[in-house]
Amino acid sequence: MYLLTLFAIYLFAVFSFFYVGHIFKQMLLTSHKDGYNHINEIFKTLLIGVTSSTILFAIIWSYGTSILAIALAVFVMYMYIKKKRIKYSFFLSFHIDYKLLFYCLGALIIAFAHLALYAFNFQNDFVDVVYQDYHFYSEISRGLIFAHIENPLNRIFDFNIPENSVFYHFFDGWTTALISLISRINTFDVMLMVVYPLFTLLTYLGVASLISIRFKSKIAISYYSLILLFGISLFFINKSIHPIVNYHGFGLLPFGYNSLKLLYTFPFVLYGLRFLLEKKSLLTDKKIN
Repeated sequence: MYLLTLFAIYLFAVFSFFYVGHIFKQMLLTSHKDGYNHINEIFKTLLIGVTSSTILFAIIWSYGTSILAIALAVFVMYMYIKKKRIKYSFFLSFHIDYKLLFYCLGALIIAFAHLALYAFNFQNDFVDVVYQDYHFYSEISRGLIFAHIENPLNRIFDFNIPENSVFYHFFDGWTTALISLISRINTFDVMLMVVYPLFTLLTYLGVASLISIRFKSKIAISYYSLILLFGISLFFINKSIHPIVNYHGFGLLPFGYNSLKLLYTFPFVLYGLRFLLEKKSLLTDKKIN
């Protein structure tokens, strides 16, 4: 069954990005004292893995001309200013709480199921989405693979015209291109059934990371997060209510079909919110003490 193949690619992508994130996180940040025994560390590691892998692939595949090369310059400046020595370990040795594992596995499955129920035709065994924008975004990714240049205007202009290069959906486009190249699956199917579930999973983990600021108990974090996310997913999976939801202005909520195009931005927003709230919480604790 084709869906199982896509699910296997999705799992491979998640664990591969997490492993890459494990290496890069050691270069950028000081690990949490409990290793990966905290939801925020898992969220942070996976986000760093996706981001660093996408940026490196974009720079290499575009021969250094990608707009994402700016991020590499920022990384070099950061390492220089912080005077950080590059130290890392290739080994993943950590203990993870079973309650936390329960949430992560649940979020991983729900994220894929959410997109499968929306985008996959179970009867005919293929990805079936008629929404035109997603076909266009997948064409951008396909163009990135074949032309090595960032140009979204592929239906009008030749990809090889540099002056037509515009910053447009290149982060999720490069992520799609990377996974499509490795898996040999077309960019449309990879985008809908691997990349979007991946960013949905990151969003789920980001929400749980925010909740963990309020609740210290891992079981409480897992329980409230899964209930919240499962409820939201059920609501937006129902295709018949999509026009109503979007008509009333809720189309930009994280799990509406029209908002999948913005999905790659949500984990970064959640990480920023987590960072700010964590700083505020630390300042409040200092004042109390």
